[in-house]
Amino acid sequence: MKFRSLMAAGAALFLATAAGAQTVEFRGGGYLSVPHNAACKAGGWPGREYYVNIRYRPAGLGSNPPQDRLSFFFPHFAMNYQVTGSLTKTFQPLSAGGGLGSGHYTYSTAVEIKKTSMKPRTVTVKSQSVVLSGRIKNLDDVTGCNGVFRGTLARTPG
Repeated sequence: MKFRSLMAAGAALFLATAAGAQTVEFRGGGYLSVPHNAACKAGGWPGREYYVNIRYRPAGLGSNPPQDRLSFFFPHFAMNYQVTGSLTKTFQPLSAGGGLGSGHYTYSTAVEIKKTSMKPRTVTVKSQSVVLSGRIKNLDDVTGCNGVFRGTLARTPG
């Protein structure tokens, strides 16, 4: 009997560890709002709302690295923003980021991002959805073009 209990406990620990080691990712859709201003227009961003597909990988959950990763996908272009640790309510410089269209472009250190709200406030490995909004300073590395994003995301199977 003790052997079976020990085996069951070991199996439960293995499954819990394996589940915790999976990538924790949320995918969904939302909007990126770009203002009507000269900087955005000169950078190729006519002011309007763009529908985007969004991916969000919270820092340090499961097998995720210690950076929050947030990506926006357009029909012919993608952008990725990464910050060390988690997004906060103050602007943070990127630890990495860039765009991908007809080629890859790495963003400068002038690009910053922050969240303005997130539900739930704390995302865990058990969270099934996230509603996230925030701001991007110098969107797509365009000085003076500051975007606003919001999205509703569901947990993807690990």
